[in-house]
Amino acid sequence: SSGINAEYGDISPEDFDTKPAKKGIEEISSKTESEVSDTKSENVPAVTKRKEVVSVVEFETLPTRIPMNYLQFQTDTRKLRSHPEKLFEYIKQIDPDIYPKLFQDSLEADTLFMILDTLNQFYIPNRLPVYSELYYLTKVKRFDMAVMFKTERQQLTIGQLVQYAAETVDDKLGIIGLIKAYNILDLSKYKLNNVQVEQQPQDEVEI
Repeated sequence: SSGINAEYGDISPEDFDTKPAKKGIEEISSKTESEVSDTKSENVPAVTKRKEVVSVVEFETLPTRIPMNYLQFQTDTRKLRSHPEKLFEYIKQIDPDIYPKLFQDSLEADTLFMILDTLNQFYIPNRLPVYSELYYLTKVKRFDMAVMFKTERQQLTIGQLVQYAAETVDDKLGIIGLIKAYNILDLSKYKLNNVQVEQQPQDEVEI
């Protein structure tokens, strides 16, 4: 201690100014935090951008072809189920009169009601005709088996579609055929009570 005093003179603790050092530490700390913050802000848009690119690529690779057989239809619609509007566009491009050939004897209840839900969700709001779609589905083998498994909600969907079809086409016989094929029991619920449905071949009953 005496050696130090001899070399530098009398030095008191007050002669040591620690503030500049503290300021330097704060500046370094502040700079480090700023750099970390800048790095985070740079990384977030990059991650978001990558997600957007992946989403765009996935969207662009969704199938748009007209299916040639039921296997292609199943493969395509499996990818489209999470994109309802694309599924609508996909189904809309298929001519209903090829349904029997397309589905042959492979129509499943899940596929049938996927189509009917799409008709109900997009065709009706866009005022697109649904009669042909409903009619040609009834001509597919195994339709009777598939429609048999309808739930109460699916029965409501069918009723709404047939009601809409009755409002847009002037073909009572055709509507009667749909009512029978889809086994709609409560006609008054769907404003179809003005349609005459044949209970027996020889007579008609007003429902």
